[in-house]
Amino acid sequence: MTNTSNLDRCQTGQVAVRRPGTMQARSDWTYRPHVDIIDADAAIEVYADLPGATGESIDVSFEQGILTIEARVQPRTRESWHRVVNEFGVGNFHRRFQIDAPVDADHVVADYNEGVLKVTLPKAREAQRRRIPVKA
Repeated sequence: MTNTSNLDRCQTGQVAVRRPGTMQARSDWTYRPHVDIIDADAAIEVYADLPGATGESIDVSFEQGILTIEARVQPRTRESWHRVVNEFGVGNFHRRFQIDAPVDADHVVADYNEGVLKVTLPKAREAQRRRIPVKA
């Protein structure tokens, strides 16, 4: 089993965080996207919800075992709008994970489709599960 942990200590248990010392509108908040992490035989797959992002606005990096996902989202506003109710926050996304399994960093792939980012981190050959034949 691959051990992953959220490195965003300041955001643990929070949907969004304000920048320290400010009282900003929700559009200026940074959100922690929900993720699913799957430990498959040959790869670790990370699925992150990033609604409102575009492929060009997403940054994915993997360095020294740390996967970082960041996305910038433009606010949904118009000068002619007068908000009556404002419950839906729009802002940027940020999340980091420590991946403890050896990863073939040269072959990490990221795909974004319909608001969901999929990052495939292929395991290094030595970390892949393999069936060991039993001689009887």
